[in-house]
Amino acid sequence: MFQLMVVRHAETQFNKDGILQGQLDEPLNETGRKQAEALAQSIAKEQFTHIFSSDLKRAKDTCQIALTRNVLQQDGNLKPSIMLDPMLRERSYGCMEGRLRYEFIDAAQQAGIESNMFTPAEAESYIALQKRAEDFFINLCKMMQTVVHGTGSNFPYGINVLVVTHGAFLRSFYKMLKEKFACVFYNDIGVRMSNAGRTTFEICFPPNKSSETLQSLTNGQDETWLKHVNVNCTDFDIPISRSR
Repeated sequence: MFQLMVVRHAETQFNKDGILQGQLDEPLNETGRKQAEALAQSIAKEQFTHIFSSDLKRAKDTCQIALTRNVLQQDGNLKPSIMLDPMLRERSYGCMEGRLRYEFIDAAQQAGIESNMFTPAEAESYIALQKRAEDFFINLCKMMQTVVHGTGSNFPYGINVLVVTHGAFLRSFYKMLKEKFACVFYNDIGVRMSNAGRTTFEICFPPNKSSETLQSLTNGQDETWLKHVNVNCTDFDIPISRSR
């Protein structure tokens, strides 16, 4: 078993102004840094054994700030490094990146397509994004299962994974967990995740399942082995930014 905490990056100026970022590399604004600092206080006692972040600046900086008060980050012998992974990047919106969100919605409506499914020129498709989210999760589970069977005894408090990523990626990630892994959410995730909002899962590997057969779990027919602990928790009273 391992615990997984997923976090959306803190606010950028593009978030505040309603501009689509996609894979544009925008930094956090002042509010975003405060959000990340509030998150740092809340997760200070979490004993993370593995840390992953999108390599885009807003996610990477959120991750770094959020770990400034973490107990293990103060211990050089136990301090886990941040693994930057392009698979955790935001969806690419192609020619719509840097434009106002309502322009994207208008373009989708003109095309007669739901905005989440709309693929502008040169953008990553929604299906490709879902596949990327699923591939990341499968690879993560295989890695953690290897850790459990190998060096798991090196982590007396259990395996605890932190992932910092982006809004559209998280929506695809949660949809994938519900549809392919039969994960039940007892709280409404909502259409949008809060900046610096966090969701925690407990993931238990079914008995007699090796990492080589983990892919077979995606049909949702095996025993329930993944559950959420909390959804979209935040540590501040700041409205959710509407841009990606």
